[in-house]
Amino acid sequence: MFAVVIGLGVVGSVVCTANSQAIPPAASHLQIMGFYGFDPDAQAGWTNLGMEGSASLKIYAKKKYGLSSMYGSIENVFDRKNHGLLLGWEAALTKAIATEFAPLYANGTYRGIFLGDEICCGGVPLADLATVLKTLRGLVGPNAILYTNECHEMEDWSEVPTELDLISMDTYGGYEPPGNASNEVAQAKAFYEEHVFPKLGAHQSALLVPGTFACTNTTYFPLEQQDAVIAEKLRLYYEWAQTEPKIRGFNPWHFENRSSPQHPPPCDMQFGLVAMPAALKVMAEIGKQIVANNLL
Repeated sequence: MFAVVIGLGVVGSVVCTANSQAIPPAASHLQIMGFYGFDPDAQAGWTNLGMEGSASLKIYAKKKYGLSSMYGSIENVFDRKNHGLLLGWEAALTKAIATEFAPLYANGTYRGIFLGDEICCGGVPLADLATVLKTLRGLVGPNAILYTNECHEMEDWSEVPTELDLISMDTYGGYEPPGNASNEVAQAKAFYEEHVFPKLGAHQSALLVPGTFACTNTTYFPLEQQDAVIAEKLRLYYEWAQTEPKIRGFNPWHFENRSSPQHPPPCDMQFGLVAMPAALKVMAEIGKQIVANNLL
C-alpha cells in the first residue's frame, strides 16, 4: 500500500488518559476485523478475516484457529503500467479461481476475494475493474465476498461496481509531532460521507483503514507518544463506526514492522502496530467486540 496523506496540519495533541476507558460492545453492523499483515498466532481471538498472506498461512489459520481468510493472489489480470487489462486475463482468472480459490472456498478457508490494493489508483480504469468483477462474480457465485481498497481516485467514481460487497479507502494524517488523534478520523469521515457512502448499493458496505504505523525516527517523534496518539485515534474510529451502519468493520494498515520505508522522511511509517503496546491493546479490544458479534 502507498500512503495517501492529506491535511497534515497539527491542531492539538492527543489526550492520553483515554487508554484506560473500556471498549463497549460492537454495534451489530460491525462484523469484520481484518488487517494488512496477517499473523494468526498473534491475532487469533480478535480478528476474524485474514487479508494478506500465503495460502499455506491461511490454511494453517483455519486449521488451528478456525479463522477464515480472503483469497488475495489474483495475478496476470490488471496491467497498471499500461492502464488496462493484460492479454489473456480472463483465462488466467478462470484458472486461478478453479484451481486455487474454489477448493479452499468450499472448505471455508476462504470467504471471498481481496482483488488488490489501489487498483484504480494505480492506473487501471474503473470500467476495467468493473469488467473483471462481473467475470469474477460469475465464477465464484453470489455468496463469496468481493473486496478492494482504493484511494482518492474514488472522488471521480459515479458508483461502486455492483459486484463488490466491500470497499475501503485509505488516508492518513495527524502523525507529525506532537500528533493529533482526530485529524485522520476527520479526513476519512469527510471523504467517506461525500464520496463513498452515497455510491454504495443496499447490499454494499465499507471498511475503515486506520493508520496503525509509526515513524522509526524516534528522535523526531518518540515512539511512546506515537503509541498514545494511535491508541486514541483507534477509539475515535470505533466511536464513528458504531454510529454508521454503512461501515462493516476494519482493515487497518499495518500490523508488522516493515523491512523498508513506506513513506519519505521524516516519517517512514515503517513500524507497525506490534511496536506500540497501548495501541495494540485498544485494537485487540475493539477486535474482540467485533468478533463477539459472530456475524461474519
